[in-house]
Amino acid sequence: MANIELKGLSKSYGHTTVLDALNLSIANGDFVTIVGPSGCGKSTLLRMIAGLDTISSGHLFFDGKIVNDIAPKERGVAMVFQSYALYPHLSVYDNVAFGLKGRMPKPALREKVLDVLERLQLSKLAKRLPKQLSGGQRQRVAIARAISREPGVMLFDEPLSNLDAGLRNQTRLEIARLHRAVGSTTIYVTHDQAEAMTLSDKIVLLNGGRIEQFGSPLDIYRRPANRFVAEFIGSPKINMLQKNEALLLFAATPSASDIGALGDVVLGLRAHELEAVPLDGASLKARVSVVEEYGDRAYIYVETEKFNTLLVMEMTAMEDVKVGDVVGLAPRVPEPLVFDLESGARLEKGQAA
Repeated sequence: MANIELKGLSKSYGHTTVLDALNLSIANGDFVTIVGPSGCGKSTLLRMIAGLDTISSGHLFFDGKIVNDIAPKERGVAMVFQSYALYPHLSVYDNVAFGLKGRMPKPALREKVLDVLERLQLSKLAKRLPKQLSGGQRQRVAIARAISREPGVMLFDEPLSNLDAGLRNQTRLEIARLHRAVGSTTIYVTHDQAEAMTLSDKIVLLNGGRIEQFGSPLDIYRRPANRFVAEFIGSPKINMLQKNEALLLFAATPSASDIGALGDVVLGLRAHELEAVPLDGASLKARVSVVEEYGDRAYIYVETEKFNTLLVMEMTAMEDVKVGDVVGLAPRVPEPLVFDLESGARLEKGQAA
């Protein structure tokens, strides 16, 4: 395991800055996921930690030691790529054993490789070549090869993006189980929010080469630092309301006066924080535009002449709502998230008056 610290870490290509003075501390044994929009610098940051890309400025520390100029093989890291990167002419067993040869006696090497194959349910495939494996099996072999070295740091660069939904879920569970068993400090790059929210101890949200927020999945979801974070994390996307729209929605609640006293703000409500209510007495009515069924739940998109955009709410699948229905809208929470209109920063209660 290793403690990893970034101090003013930057990466530039000519006049183009990809990562801008990042400061970050990752504790021993933590599972940290890096997410963000395409082109934000996720994979570049991972490659800099691995030593595959040079650092333009700033310092990278492993357990308090600067490793900027340390070769990748001397950093004690192992990396799993999106493309598997297996040796096509070697069997599953030999792919996993490759990095261990010469580092231990043959009996010990064999015992270690067989143990790793067993943990990843690959024992029966030990003699097969990569071309004889499915995508999920190849990815498990790549993971097995990485963990067999018992690295202090495990790096994953979108390892599940080539897999179908079922295999993604299965392999995600295996990665989580292995992290608990092995305990290596793990940094995982993905564009998939489900992976980030379910795997991570902490999430780093990058945007334009800068860290928007670093924290636990629930903290980022419930207390986003700004509007960008709130809109990026969570599916379906959070509802953003202008103040006059929020006043219509909260008109029958005690929060209406507080909302009315706010300055230039935008207010956010998650899908599960809205509900459909009987039309009688509803302060806001809307027409159902789209219904997305997910078996145990449904997401209902509604429109009203008084709002500029569609709103989405979560309902149980038992509730009978169809396109074209008119429903009343009401908030399920006493007050929404509040963001400054100009800066986008989330405002605590009392800050926005």
